[in-house]
Amino acid sequence: MPAIKDGTIQQKTIEHPLRRLDQDQGFYAVCRSGVGFFGKVYDSNLLNGLIDFPPGGECAIIPIGTQKDMAIMLYVATGNEQHGLNAFHYLELLSWLLNPPAEKPQVLNQTAGSFTAIKGSQTAAVSPPAPTATPDAMSRLVESIEDLPPLPSLVFRILDLLEDPEFAMDKLDKLIGQDQSLVAKLIKVSNSVLYGGTGDVGTLRDALVRLGMKTVKSLVITTSTRILFFPKTNSSLGILSGALWEHSVECGLAAQCVARKIRYSDPEEAFVGGVLHDIGKLVILLKLPDQYREIEKMGKSEGANELDLESQLLGFDHTMIGEKLMKKWRMPSNLKDCVRLHHGFRDVNADGSLTPIVAYGNCLSHAYSVHAEIKQMNHVTDMDCLVERLHLTEAQIAAVQKEVSENFQKVNLFD
Repeated sequence: MPAIKDGTIQQKTIEHPLRRLDQDQGFYAVCRSGVGFFGKVYDSNLLNGLIDFPPGGECAIIPIGTQKDMAIMLYVATGNEQHGLNAFHYLELLSWLLNPPAEKPQVLNQTAGSFTAIKGSQTAAVSPPAPTATPDAMSRLVESIEDLPPLPSLVFRILDLLEDPEFAMDKLDKLIGQDQSLVAKLIKVSNSVLYGGTGDVGTLRDALVRLGMKTVKSLVITTSTRILFFPKTNSSLGILSGALWEHSVECGLAAQCVARKIRYSDPEEAFVGGVLHDIGKLVILLKLPDQYREIEKMGKSEGANELDLESQLLGFDHTMIGEKLMKKWRMPSNLKDCVRLHHGFRDVNADGSLTPIVAYGNCLSHAYSVHAEIKQMNHVTDMDCLVERLHLTEAQIAAVQKEVSENFQKVNLFD
C-alpha cells in the first residue's frame, strides 16, 4: 500500500484477512456503478485497521479496472479539506479517462451518509449494499418473466378434472391425449421399476390405471414444470438449470419416500412439493443470471447461508419470489407453504404438515445426491431438527437413506 510520508512515496505490504466488498458502502457503490467517489473521509469498513483515517479530510475512490475476478480501485485520502483547483480535480479527470461515461460525466458525492451519482443537474441514487425489495417489486419481477408463463391451460383442465371424484376415465384419457409428450411420459414412468412397473404398459389407459390418479396428477405437474427449467431462449444457462432441475426431482423423490414412511395422507403431493420447492431459484436464474452465479459462487467458497446471500444481493430470497410465482400459478396452499417455508419449517407448528417433509427431502438431496454434497452446516443441523419434528425412528431413517440413494439414480426418468 503506497503512502506519502515526509514528501516521499513509501510502499508497505499489509497482510490482513479478506473482507467482503459489500460491507463498505463507498467501495461497493463504486464497484457497482463504475463511477468514482469524491467526498468527505468516512469510516471505511473495508480499510478500518489498515490505515488511520484523517479527521476532516477528503477522499476519493477511483475504479481502475478488473482482472479476472478482482476489482482494482484507487483510494486516496487527505488530512485537510481541499479548496479551489487541487489534486482531486486531476484525479476526477483521471477517473473519466479510465472509465469513459456513456453519456455525461458522473461523479459520486457523499451527502448525509448516503451516496449519490450526479449527472449534470440530475441526481440518481446508487443502490446500497443491502437493498430492500418491496412486495410490488417482487410482483413485477414475477409478472415480467416471459420464460415462466402461467402453466398451459391444458394442465389446469387436467388438474381440475382430477379434482372431481366422479370424473369419467374416458374424458381424462381424451384430455391427456391432446399432449403426446405427456402421454409418452406417463407410459414411460408407469413401466419403470420406481413405480412398480413390469414393462408391459403400452397405452395411455393402461398407464392411468396402473399409476392411479394421484400419481397422474403429480406427473402432470412435474412434466409441465420441467419445460420451464430448460427455456430455449436461455440455452447458456443449461448447466445451472439442469443442476437445479436434478435437485428439485431428488427433493421430490425423497419427500415422497419420507411421506410414505410416516404414513402421510398424500405422498404424491409431497413429490410435487419437492419438485416445486426451489422454483424461486429458477426465477432468479432466468431473470438475474449474473446474480445467481455470484450467489452460487459465494455460497460454495464462503459456506454462507444462501438465503442471507440472496437477501443481501437482491433484497429478497428465493422462497419469497417462489411464493409469488405459486400464487400466479394458483397452486394449493400446501404447496405454497412448501415453497415459502422449506427453510423456515421451524415456524410451522402443526404436526402432519407437508412443509417439514419437503424440508427433509431437501436436506436428503444435498446429502445423498450423486452430484451434490452438504455445502453448509445448516443442512446437518436442519436434518437433526427435522428427524425430531417428523418423529422418525432410527430404522425409518436408515430405510429412507437407503431408498433415496437408490432412487436418485433414476432422476433421469423424469427428463
